Amino acid sequence: MVDGNDAIRLPPLNLEVSDMSRSLTRLLLVLGLSSSVLAQETAECLSVRLVACLAGADLFLDLERAGSTWVAVDGSAPVFNRGCHRGVVLAEQRREDAWILELAVHVARDPWVAGGPLRLRLDLDPRTPGTGSYSGRFQQADLSGQAIWSLRDSPSIPAGFVPPPPGMHPRAIVRPEARDQLQKRRQHPLLAQAWAERYHAKRSYVSVQVQGGGSGVGIASLTDGNCDMAASSRPIRDNEQQRIEARAHVVVD
Repeated sequence: MVDGNDAIRLPPLNLEVSDMSRSLTRLLLVLGLSSSVLAQETAECLSVRLVACLAGADLFLDLERAGSTWVAVDGSAPVFNRGCHRGVVLAEQRREDAWILELAVHVARDPWVAGGPLRLRLDLDPRTPGTGSYSGRFQQADLSGQAIWSLRDSPSIPAGFVPPPPGMHPRAIVRPEARDQLQKRRQHPLLAQAWAERYHAKRSYVSVQVQGGGSGVGIASLTDGNCDMAASSRPIRDNEQQRIEARAHVVVD
């Protein structure tokens, strides 16, 4: 019987640094450039699928790295449970013929399955991208199996991006700041007119004629937003205007 507090016995890692690496590190420190160099390195995301890792369920891990520092380990195992399993990278050895990482992951529990600490060692083969193996221990049981991995640049926020206000749909086409403009157009089929104006501004060489053949479809389209263009043969009623403004996330640029 192995006590739960016993250290997990994994193959030792040889983390020796070559003389050239030491010399380069010293040079960067002397010049005071190490921080700026690391800041300019590309952020990476290592995605790993550990086959049949948790009670026969695959464990999917995303390891985020900024520069030379691993900043996050997030995992999921949808067949095992719906929890988010977070961890840290304890050690790393990366060579041309081997890429070895030691991880500590906390497996989240739920009312049906128990969680707990999970220790892992990933042995990835850089010479054949995507291939590798894992070993470790979870709930006093040894683990081993196939590791399928891929490496990509981490997603980044574009320069100048401004997030929408809280509660605002990111693809909203009517913004609150356009309400005054909506009020001025109160007696017109708003979406139809706005669409026609924008269409004509971009394609003035095309002639478009819209006839109102009954107000029911036009008003419903304006209110529900289920039609790109609608025409109405009567002014919009107050209750219809209120429904439009309640949904009203339309900006005419």
